[in-house]
Amino acid sequence: MKKHSGDSRNQHGPATPLIALDTIVLDTETTGLDVRQDRLVQIAAVRLHGVDIIEHDVFNVLLDPGVPIPEVATRIHGISDKDVAGKQTFPAIAPELAAFIGDAVVIGHSIHFDMAVFRHEAQRHGLVWREPHAVDVGLVAAGLQPGLVDTSLDSLAAGLGITISGRHSALGDAMATAKVYVALVPQLLAAGVRSLGEIDTLCRKPGDLIARQGNAGWFERPGGRPDFTPRSLRSGAQKAIDSFLYRHRLGEVMSSPPITVSRHVSLYEAARLMTDRGIG
Repeated sequence: MKKHSGDSRNQHGPATPLIALDTIVLDTETTGLDVRQDRLVQIAAVRLHGVDIIEHDVFNVLLDPGVPIPEVATRIHGISDKDVAGKQTFPAIAPELAAFIGDAVVIGHSIHFDMAVFRHEAQRHGLVWREPHAVDVGLVAAGLQPGLVDTSLDSLAAGLGITISGRHSALGDAMATAKVYVALVPQLLAAGVRSLGEIDTLCRKPGDLIARQGNAGWFERPGGRPDFTPRSLRSGAQKAIDSFLYRHRLGEVMSSPPITVSRHVSLYEAARLMTDRGIG
């Protein structure tokens, strides 16, 4: 596992442009599809800045789930009990995973499944899980193409001309998802989706898909607490986003020469001067 070299502690708000967004593209392999009971056997992630995939900056680890891996799961991802014997457990790698993610936005295919598994694993081991801001590329694609029936990773990749290497390994799927996201960004920009807040709004459009995810327990909290609603899917979560400054050059929004005042001028007098001059 290679430790990251970038800074993932940058804070992102709704107005952060997609082209300036620091993200982690993440995928997992598990013992099954029940987020309440099944366990992690592999976690992998790759870092992005905007649309640049930083392929050398990855997180990739096999985990001992603490339970036998069903044969049906092994047939899909190829990971057996022998492969994970003696590997670290989730509590052992959780701090390193949290450090790798930092404050980055997490992108993934059906990412709310992975987040639900993390939530239940943390509860199972008595750990505090800090929920990151997550964006599902399946919801992104469905939001861009209303009525899209097949949002599987294979279908999205094929439609975008992307070849998946290492399908059903966490790292292979994370890399493929990163390429799918990068390929979708031009479509997002063409549709007027330029910021984090706007992509969150887009992801709330495929209501049927979100409902199916909810029925699968992806938004449940462990211990019978009220369901968790991801930040990116909260109704009305989008704040007022002024994209004006991201659509113009500095010279187009500033006047020349600059107007200056003495440091002795009061704020009231400066504001009145700005009003008189039509500044601001």
